[in-house]
Amino acid sequence: MLDKATASVLSIVNDQCKEDIYVILKNEDITPQLSKKNKLSDEGIKSTIDYLAEREYIKLKHSQEGTYCLTMLPKGRLFNEEQMTEKYILKQENKRNLKFLFRISFLSALFSFLGAAIAVILVNRIL
Repeated sequence: MLDKATASVLSIVNDQCKEDIYVILKNEDITPQLSKKNKLSDEGIKSTIDYLAEREYIKLKHSQEGTYCLTMLPKGRLFNEEQMTEKYILKQENKRNLKFLFRISFLSALFSFLGAAIAVILVNRIL
């Protein structure tokens, strides 16, 4: 399992490598696309790319002073697709949960109103 910063770098590389060809990426291409939580220094990006290459998520052909010639490997593409699938499933579950919560809240308010109305009617008949 990859940490969030590493997964973010892998996602950025995947977005740049649409086909199975080598692309040249610079630190300046990667850094602005990282979120504030996942910001990495130039050395951090280099070590992350080296880590991804060692674990065979990407293939690094050449690396020099913040410039990388690389391509995605099937393991990296699969990881990215699984991440997207997980996000889609979570969104669907969240939608389902929100609908359920809305229904329960609506029914709760309705029954509270009915209970109060019945109580008012009974109090008026008694008095």
